[in-house]
Amino acid sequence: MKIITTIIRLLYPEKKPHIGSFSSHIEAPCISLTLEDVHCYKKKSFDAILAPEFSENYFALVRPGGFLVLQNSKESPSAVTFENYTIMRQPCITDNDTLSVRAAVLWSNLNLYFSDDRGIESQMLVEHCLQENTSFLYTFPEKKMTLKEDCLLQTLLEKRQQRIPISYILQCKNFMSLSFAVDENVLIPRPETELIVEYVMETYQRQEICGLDLATGSGCIAISILHYLPQAFFVASDLSFAALQKAKENAIVNGVYERIRLVNGDMLQPFDAHQQFDVIVSNPPYIAFHDYENLCPELKYEPQMALTAEEDGLYFYRTILEAAYGYLKPGGELIMEMGYLQFPQIKAMIPKELQFKDVIKDHAGIDRVIIVESKF
Repeated sequence: MKIITTIIRLLYPEKKPHIGSFSSHIEAPCISLTLEDVHCYKKKSFDAILAPEFSENYFALVRPGGFLVLQNSKESPSAVTFENYTIMRQPCITDNDTLSVRAAVLWSNLNLYFSDDRGIESQMLVEHCLQENTSFLYTFPEKKMTLKEDCLLQTLLEKRQQRIPISYILQCKNFMSLSFAVDENVLIPRPETELIVEYVMETYQRQEICGLDLATGSGCIAISILHYLPQAFFVASDLSFAALQKAKENAIVNGVYERIRLVNGDMLQPFDAHQQFDVIVSNPPYIAFHDYENLCPELKYEPQMALTAEEDGLYFYRTILEAAYGYLKPGGELIMEMGYLQFPQIKAMIPKELQFKDVIKDHAGIDRVIIVESKF
């Protein structure tokens, strides 16, 4: 059976696994057991036990770090559901009980059965526990984890099973090949947002520009632009002081803090009309309030104020477009990320002082970034 094969793969390859089964119909390389055998075998002697339901007596036969596999069992805390089986693991006690690197990745993959990115996430979690990179996983697959690393992995897996985003668990997210610190106070940077940075890089390369980033969050847009355009200077605003603290941390780590000014305030409100910029960028909240409850569990951990907006998610586009002219230099550009199917409505909001320039599609072919320029 596939479940038996999976369990054997989880065990150390250098030894023949010791597996017991209380299910007579299972055809697998394991010792057939009856309820009477529970008291005959030495406790904690099996690498894995297959049983029809949970019992402390069955679990007592599993060695530290070993597995109890239950058939047709309901999910329980610290357990993994896989192909109608529930898999539970005994806590490790010593370094002899731990998983190998290869087994740790596979065990993580099973734990993350709900994630479409479980393959990548499994590697990321193991790399984090080992403080190593991906090449290490492939070079030393049979190296055993230490007790501390194994226990940390289990803790992180339990957090991910609560649907906490992996970026919050690891407290970092890569964006434009840079590393950004993130926590529950800032939106996790998305690949689609990189389209804004790429456009500014291509359009304003080797130019001395002054830009404004509205609702900066982690600062990923402004900081990435500053990293790749050394002549640029940016002002970045956010209503959340906690978000600005994270943006400050990211600006320092990525070496651009001297070229960015962080301002606490709501969109354009902190600025005087005489302050004008070559470019204004923003990834404003654009999810309608009535859609919030239908979002995936991971999104519920991100700050709602960075996700949702009034007017079916269009409020901040209207607010920014109505005021942007007074803050743009002649020919200056306003570049904003948009939500799914919002482009026609946002384009229709453009006031007479501004004009539509272009729209950029994301890799899925969705209109994702709108570019508007000042006429005068």
